[in-house]
Amino acid sequence: MGGLVPSPNQWFALKRLPHPWGTLSGESLEGLRACGGSLLPTLRRLRNLAEEQDQSLASAQAKASQAFAQAIACSALIPLLGAALYYLLPVVQENLRSWILLNALGLILGFLAALWLIRMTDQARWGGRSIRL
Repeated sequence: MGGLVPSPNQWFALKRLPHPWGTLSGESLEGLRACGGSLLPTLRRLRNLAEEQDQSLASAQAKASQAFAQAIACSALIPLLGAALYYLLPVVQENLRSWILLNALGLILGFLAALWLIRMTDQARWGGRSIRL
């Protein structure tokens, strides 16, 4: 196996891997191949690195899902609190239209905050470091 060379289709498929794996593996292996180095140990290291990245992403996703669930739960409390205050405060009952609009605005802002939280956790998975190589 040490003397096997991948076909041109396999080299092309390697470069089409998602970023950063396509760039990293393609350039690294082409450089090794040009120097006459062994490809198998490098391929093993790249596979181990990709598996570690998958585990890190799964862990980060689990942590992000907890924060997202909290944001959704807080957004769901807005209509409940609005209904409770409607029944408790007579002034709110007199201005029903304004109260409904304010509750709708609060609900929309709560869901926008949850979407913002999703984007923020996606960007923070690597501790603010860029993984682009």
